[in-house]
Amino acid sequence: MRTMVELGYDAAVMGSGVQLEDNEVTLLGRALDAGHGRLSAAAARAFLQAEFPPADHARMEALGAKARAGTLQPDEKELLDRYVRASHLLTLLKSKARSSLNPAKGSGG
Repeated sequence: MRTMVELGYDAAVMGSGVQLEDNEVTLLGRALDAGHGRLSAAAARAFLQAEFPPADHARMEALGAKARAGTLQPDEKELLDRYVRASHLLTLLKSKARSSLNPAKGSGG
């Protein structure tokens, strides 16, 4: 396996906070699409029912407000970034779940 430096990423870029295309969400998306398989109906329904609890929604809204106001602290930015990634992952899983339950719509036909 090649290192990040061998692939052309230097230490300055890796430590700069620059977002790389291959983040957790895109990696999982490719993994889910690789087999072109479907989730079981039970798994699909479980993913479609998954939601953040109200306390997490309130925390995300508060962090978002602080970000818009420019008052977000570094630890809060990290938490907000985690919430964003988790939300994207949940969206991806729900999309896979919908396409597994409705394969004709997912294939464009």
